[in-house]
Amino acid sequence: MKEKRPQRKNIIWLFALIMICTLILVFFIFYKEYPIGMSNNSNGIAILIKNSLFYGLIIITAFHIIIDKHQAKIKENISYLIIFACIILGQIIGATRYDNAGDKMVSELARYTKYVNANPDIPLKPLDTTIQTKGDYGELEKFLKETANDNIKITNEYQKKLDDIGWKSIRTLEIIEKNKILPESKNTIKKYKEIEKDYKKKRMSANTMALLRLSQLNSKIYEVLSIHLQKLRKQIELDFNSKLTEVEKTEKIINFLESKQGQWKLSDNGLVFNTDADLKQFNKLTDEFN
Repeated sequence: MKEKRPQRKNIIWLFALIMICTLILVFFIFYKEYPIGMSNNSNGIAILIKNSLFYGLIIITAFHIIIDKHQAKIKENISYLIIFACIILGQIIGATRYDNAGDKMVSELARYTKYVNANPDIPLKPLDTTIQTKGDYGELEKFLKETANDNIKITNEYQKKLDDIGWKSIRTLEIIEKNKILPESKNTIKKYKEIEKDYKKKRMSANTMALLRLSQLNSKIYEVLSIHLQKLRKQIELDFNSKLTEVEKTEKIINFLESKQGQWKLSDNGLVFNTDADLKQFNKLTDEFN
């Protein structure tokens, strides 16, 4: 019986070590939340190793009191090294897994944004608001999806209003019928300007709400995205001014044709003017439009 006791103690020690290492790996890989980007740079890895010293001290102390106290010194040292290695490995794998999930989420949203920008006239479907990530990435995902859905709703309403007033026909200069300017054209342009003003106002409001939501998130996320949202406000203003400039060019063409009523006609090859001077002026206006 005396010969079997050391063997029994070895089995208990080994079993306890395997169990604690398994729990460490499972916790740090699957359950612990990490700050964004910890696995992507040397500073992040250094912080993970530094944290491992803290976690390791607590776990190793508990393991020593419960299991290692009566073990040989070499076993104690082996326990400490294995536990410490598991903590470091678990954190690095966990942080990498965490960042990979976040990167995938951001990448998918970026692809959707690219698709939206490439197909501005297609009605957009709202994003699924189910949160696939957790921690800081979960907060970021929730913020991005809510913000995207706000803008999708605004854009869909905007596109519908443009379709309702027949803006595409104005943009392609289909404004002539029986050699006369359609009276509705000027009215359509007036409506378009009101729609653009409303669109700008709603986009600015959505941007303000996004900044407010963002201020409640992790400070690191806020610092990065707040800069982007501030730039977006300037872009909204630029887009609005650009569209007004474009519609003013359309107005000039309509006003010119209206002022020259009876001095031009519509043919299969386009507009035919009575004088070269009028043709030259018209071409100049259409060149500005294009």
